[in-house]
Amino acid sequence: MFGDQISRGNASLQLTNVQVQDEGRYQCYASTITGKKEIFMQLHVYAPIHRVNMEMVQDEITCSSKDVYPEPDLTWEPDPGPSTPEPAKSRTIQQLYTISSSLNNPDPNLDYSCTVSTARSKKKTIFLKQDHVTSSGSETAVTCQDLNSSSTHVTWWFNHTQHILTRTLPEGPTQPTEKWKLFVKEVSDTGSLTLTGLTSDQEGVYTCEVSNTEGTYMKNTALHIHHGSQTAGVIAAVISVIVLIGIILFVLYRKEKLCCKKSPETSPADRNPEGNEPLNPQNGDLSSATQDASSQDVSSKS
Repeated sequence: MFGDQISRGNASLQLTNVQVQDEGRYQCYASTITGKKEIFMQLHVYAPIHRVNMEMVQDEITCSSKDVYPEPDLTWEPDPGPSTPEPAKSRTIQQLYTISSSLNNPDPNLDYSCTVSTARSKKKTIFLKQDHVTSSGSETAVTCQDLNSSSTHVTWWFNHTQHILTRTLPEGPTQPTEKWKLFVKEVSDTGSLTLTGLTSDQEGVYTCEVSNTEGTYMKNTALHIHHGSQTAGVIAAVISVIVLIGIILFVLYRKEKLCCKKSPETSPADRNPEGNEPLNPQNGDLSSATQDASSQDVSSKS
């Protein structure tokens, strides 16, 4: 209360850190020398819906919201039908609500929206059908839902849990987290994320969130890193090395063969009686020896 203002007629009661338990009927009683007055007021407590989360894991899409009051409702579009269980609800110690619902085997060709609402607030998240992008790893652009003038910020996530960056619109700076500084090149005015220098560690699901006063758009993109060109280069390099080794071995083999080649050995039978020069038919020695022997035979006969 404002004690110094009561005499001026201000008997207001100010509550801070209001909790759900503070909800109820309040009585105000004031009296003066001229009379008295009593009034009753009903205090209603609301915890507005700040965010509706949607997450796609394998063949299940889940929508949830937390710290909401009063009790919220949850609806899907398109309507999944009566086979879908009722949303699960729970309450915290502070009496705030958490609500969640899951769809099994959603149609991959459809966009899904989830709306969480109370008597005083409502938020919607639209989950767009997933895209697939194949990259060589050099430079890749992952598109987002087109932004409009009411968009307040864009957020990128990796594999649903790893925060890449949040950019305030329209002119906020691009400030990726420390782990992603090496890979984020820019975020365009349309929300698209340009990545560079990717490896297999950056292969996965990239989620874009675009928010405005009415709700959030979410879009998943499965990024596949294609190493075909790198593999071809490695194979070509290996083949080149093998060919080079083959050439070197062949040259060494030929060189060794030429160096180690020897002339035929000369046997004792190929030498003359004095043991001097070999009687080699190729050098004409055998012919000369034959002629000498013939001359001696003719002389003896004479």
